Amino acid sequence: MPCVVIIVGSRRLPNTWYSSRPGQGDPSFKPAPMPTARRYLAATPLGPGLAGTFGGIVHDAAANNEVYDFNANAWMVRAPLPTARYALAAAPLGPGLAGTFGGVNDTGYLAINEVYDFNSNSWSTRAPMPTFLNLATAAPLGPGLVGAFGGRGGGGSVATTYVYSYNDNTWASRAPIPTVRAGAAAPLGPGLAGVFGGVVSNSSNPSEVYDYNADVWMIRAPAPTARNYLAATPLGPGLAGVFGGVVYTPYPTSTAANEIYDFNSNSWSTRAPMPTARGYLAAAPLGPGLAGTFGGSGTGARDDANEIYSY
Repeated sequence: MPCVVIIVGSRRLPNTWYSSRPGQGDPSFKPAPMPTARRYLAATPLGPGLAGTFGGIVHDAAANNEVYDFNANAWMVRAPLPTARYALAAAPLGPGLAGTFGGVNDTGYLAINEVYDFNSNSWSTRAPMPTFLNLATAAPLGPGLVGAFGGRGGGGSVATTYVYSYNDNTWASRAPIPTVRAGAAAPLGPGLAGVFGGVVSNSSNPSEVYDYNADVWMIRAPAPTARNYLAATPLGPGLAGVFGGVVYTPYPTSTAANEIYDFNSNSWSTRAPMPTARGYLAAAPLGPGLAGTFGGSGTGARDDANEIYSY
């Protein structure tokens, strides 16, 4: 499709949004909207140009598994999650493999670990998380390794760091996150994951980076905008895009904030705002310097927005 070449080739426009919403974003490319409007969902890459979106809230906890193919600009409805849930975390575990962790449904908080295999379009139930959690965030730390950070348990927000090994099917408890919260995570390099913003008291802007190999946390430059229910995803080596969320002014309001964290310079840059202000959204990389942001909630109960950022 010529419209796709515009943004994946050398003529890709920098600092530009492409939106499924009519009249929003650069008109040269219109991403296909999600098949199902959802909020409190999770997303993760499944391969080049492929992003899986899992669970969330439709009317109640949802088991939707919808995969966006950026190169075809099309969605695939795939095998549903074995357990319907929302406020779950997701991260890649290997080529075509995605882990989905925790969440909540009408039975309560969950410790479920279900792994999706895109190539076989099948699910497997794996070792549960050590703790029942929702609103945890997850990021890859190495081949077959995922870190799950913070979130909320039965007693409120937690500072836990758990590392899951897909090959061993085991969990390990590691150094706790310095700030108790439910933020958004993105990989920043081999064995490095950044956790941004999240719920402390209404919303917060801490940036903390976990070094898996040293099992230590680093306190880094705070984000320009304090917010929760945000999304984060890698944009390149040492770069994380942090998108949307909810701010308090003093009442909760969806934000269109787009702020980029550079791990190497420990600095933030404020970039073009999202076309649609949304919280409770999900994000995943779609290629070098490209991030997809999916679903969430803006002015309505839930959104089918698919908005792609070109860094």
